Amino acid sequence: MDFLSNCGILYGGLLEDESSPVALTVDILGKKFAFISCAVDYCIKDDQMYSFPKIISANWRSLPDILREVSLECDYTVVLVHGGNEMIPYPEPDFRILCQSFVDAGADVVISHHPHVLGGLHQYKGKYIFFSLGDFIFDGESGLRRNGLVLSLIFDDRNISYELHPTVINNNLTVELASYKLKTLIKKKWCNVSDVFLLDSVKYKKQYTYRYVGSFIYFQVDRLVFLLKHKNFSYIISFLLRKSLLVPFYFRRFFFSRN
Repeated sequence: MDFLSNCGILYGGLLEDESSPVALTVDILGKKFAFISCAVDYCIKDDQMYSFPKIISANWRSLPDILREVSLECDYTVVLVHGGNEMIPYPEPDFRILCQSFVDAGADVVISHHPHVLGGLHQYKGKYIFFSLGDFIFDGESGLRRNGLVLSLIFDDRNISYELHPTVINNNLTVELASYKLKTLIKKKWCNVSDVFLLDSVKYKKQYTYRYVGSFIYFQVDRLVFLLKHKNFSYIISFLLRKSLLVPFYFRRFFFSRN
């Protein structure tokens, strides 16, 4: 925090003390923008409930009221929320409803991150909810995790539009815009996931378990293929042993996703 401040870089998502503002407000070309960054409780690694600085919780009961007040004071309000299941492009039903509640409270755009793979776009009450733009700079040892998107938002009075710029992480871990062929594939996957969000909440919840399991298996196969192509046998064995320790975690996440 001190380093960013000394460099003149604005940041959000943290409360330095009880009186700290929740929203980061910025004037851009005569318009007032508010950015609220937060994370769902299961992503916050903090067992000191009353210590500061503190990450803003997306599940904080006061957040909708704060968001409502901020949206009335600003021209545009953007919520950035860290949440969703890792390696799963589809948000769990409760998280989907949480993101919708931000729109209900006044957000113009909601952008989520945490799954590390591309998600999709949910249009809700005329507003945009972007579920996971994938990885941008990360050695995920997976073909799926090396595909991402840069999101451009265009604010024109009360009209908001967007552009998607597919990216790829190369073997030397540099990021560049995807080739035409890969760009087409990335956008097709994005649209396929987005189509699922057309389902109402009840149907989406009923289908979520099989989408979770299918996505999880698909990712594991993709990662194994990636390792076979790029790593030696001893590394793969070591990798699998390390990941086997996470089986209980994913087992719990599976049953959590069914609720």
